[in-house]
Amino acid sequence: MGRQLLHALLKQGIADELVAPVRDPDKAQSEWSEEPEGSKVRWVRWDISQALPHLNEVDVVVIGAAVRPDGAKNLPHSFEDNVKGVLNLIKGLRNTSVRKVIFLSSQAVYGLGNPPPWDEEDTPLAPEGPYAWSKAAGEALVETLDGGKVRWAILRLARLYGLGPGVRWYELAHRFARLAARGAPLPVHGDGEQKMDFLHVKDAVHACLQLLKQPATGWNQIYNIGSGSPVSVRTLAETCVSLAREKGIGNSSIKWAEDVQAGPSFGMRIEKAGRFLDWRPSISLRSGLAELTDDALLSFPKG
Repeated sequence: MGRQLLHALLKQGIADELVAPVRDPDKAQSEWSEEPEGSKVRWVRWDISQALPHLNEVDVVVIGAAVRPDGAKNLPHSFEDNVKGVLNLIKGLRNTSVRKVIFLSSQAVYGLGNPPPWDEEDTPLAPEGPYAWSKAAGEALVETLDGGKVRWAILRLARLYGLGPGVRWYELAHRFARLAARGAPLPVHGDGEQKMDFLHVKDAVHACLQLLKQPATGWNQIYNIGSGSPVSVRTLAETCVSLAREKGIGNSSIKWAEDVQAGPSFGMRIEKAGRFLDWRPSISLRSGLAELTDDALLSFPKG
């Protein structure tokens, strides 16, 4: 999402220059060497646990960096680093030119005990696990800016999907698109009726752009940014199989694992984003999955 957001900000003329904190500036510079807007991006080194650099040279900060747990080995570090990153950002804002902060949070802050659909105003937070805890803590830190000179906004994103650098092909919906393109079975647990809330990465970027256009009344708010229409895992699998067959891959099918417990359902209400930001998702799930399937046919050929 970060890379696509950079592209959009520059192409639409919203930013004249971007300061992009990354782990490896040389690598980032190399990857953007052929990009037309590359000269407008200044890459700076940043360790998420340290103070965010160059805050006095920007007026808007979008923070989406987060360490995700990698098995059991870095569970404590993922929480500690994520919270430190936001804390250092908030502490570093004093006496800088920053006037707006966007924090990219997650639907994970609602937890699995609250039945969906989740609402920003009425659903209590009940995060489970280090990543969700860190996002909830980050939100609380950002909200301490209330009443000061810096306006803030929190975007709780549904599960992102779509093409881009660093696509995690092992996650839904990418995994189903890859398996279908290879003619492999798609495993579905239980009856497949558990609901997932998928958000195309371009729709997530568009939400950020819409927010930046808003007057003061649109800020100091929390917004759910999701599909508005959660889809069952069964429907997701059937759609991927259908798309693969349209491409001539006719031997893909669903593999039912009825003896395996199905996962929980997800889903957020997104009416508030429609009212305040004039934002609604524009990319249908079928269209997004078709894009993934086409790319998977090239990236993961059969055999």
